[in-house]
Amino acid sequence: VHQLAAQSIMALIFPIFTIEFGVSAATVGLIIGLSRVYDAFTDPLMGNITDNFNSRFGKRRPFIFSGAIAMGVVFPLIFLVPAGSSPGMVSAWLAVSLVLFFTAYTVFIVPLLALGFELTTDVRERTAVQAYRAGWVAVASFIPPWLYRLAQSGSFSGPAEGGLTISLCVGVMMVVFGTVPIFFLREKAPKKVAGSDKMKFVPALLETMRNRQFMILMAFTIAFMMSVTMVYAFGTYQNIYYVFAGDKIAATTMLGLYGTVHAVVAFFSIPLTAWLARRMGKVRAISVNLSALLAGTLLQWVAFNPRWPFLQLVLIAPLMAFAASGFWVLVSSMRADVCDYDQLSTGRYRAGMYGAVSGWFQKLAEFGATTLAGVFIAATLIRPELGSAQSPEAVFKLRLFALAPGTVFSLVSLFLVRFYSLTEERMQEIQRILKSRGEGSN
Repeated sequence: VHQLAAQSIMALIFPIFTIEFGVSAATVGLIIGLSRVYDAFTDPLMGNITDNFNSRFGKRRPFIFSGAIAMGVVFPLIFLVPAGSSPGMVSAWLAVSLVLFFTAYTVFIVPLLALGFELTTDVRERTAVQAYRAGWVAVASFIPPWLYRLAQSGSFSGPAEGGLTISLCVGVMMVVFGTVPIFFLREKAPKKVAGSDKMKFVPALLETMRNRQFMILMAFTIAFMMSVTMVYAFGTYQNIYYVFAGDKIAATTMLGLYGTVHAVVAFFSIPLTAWLARRMGKVRAISVNLSALLAGTLLQWVAFNPRWPFLQLVLIAPLMAFAASGFWVLVSSMRADVCDYDQLSTGRYRAGMYGAVSGWFQKLAEFGATTLAGVFIAATLIRPELGSAQSPEAVFKLRLFALAPGTVFSLVSLFLVRFYSLTEERMQEIQRILKSRGEGSN
């Protein structure tokens, strides 16, 4: 569900509001980015709330349930723009509705991530759990790439009406699938240890930010997200205005095919990632994923080709799918390791806060990436109303700006991962110490 929500922002909201409603790409990118900044600041607060919450239904599940329902209700409202609204009014509507949506998203995702961290304390089993989760994420990834194409179906009066109808269907899926963890997962809370009483928000946040290994993990995660988001945002524009010369139907069909190939490869890459982690450890395995990201980013210049449009399905989609699916499997497992590393020094198990602050950093990365993408897209001088009549200079800038930032961020991520030191051997040592102190999970 969280994957469906996150990908739908770029796959449906971005093109609908820029191409169909006529709001500038820079404005839409800024609004989405700022809404993610707001979301980022509510995440740590939610993390502290769920860490300190207790009820007969558990610490996490009541929030997951209510957040899923709220997300499903609010998502269609984003597209319910009043008829005849000016671009300024459309922008204001988008800003307010996204704030409401991401409030619901925070209530849902923060306790869900914390629950995932708490399912097992075994170092290798954590990777297996996150691999299983990633499999369902890959399944959900089949849907967003086709949303904009479906919005242009002849069954609707136009893409704007199509977007509203499709958003209703997406909202229903958020409610149905978002409430599944309530009925099928049992919470396994850590044992209460000395010093594990309720911790106030500000001290809990500062303690989290002082964890050096966590900050390194977040640094290379941010660089990864900046690269992936830039590539994804520019992919829509490269297909419409370069590969297919303004033909939105052909371009969005290709985007749907790209997303399908991406999801299939991502699904089958998950066992490979788990195998690599067992063979060479998480740090080296994630370096392999980041190398695939760098290769896929560089190949954009060749693979987005008007003569051979399907080249992107062969060259870019498989590399990006392997990079993304493997990265998130391993990073999620590493975040659980960081919680144990923190408990070793503080005597507290704070999965909610670490999940929340992880989300905080990731959303800051999304803010930077969407804002930067909007600025770069606007700087290309691509004008949607010109269709296929874009200037050669604008097309060249579009291709250049799609390539350069993503490449830089990929290299930065590869460099930073070298400083992460929670190897499998180190984590096994930490687990032994925690068990000797009686601080393992129930």
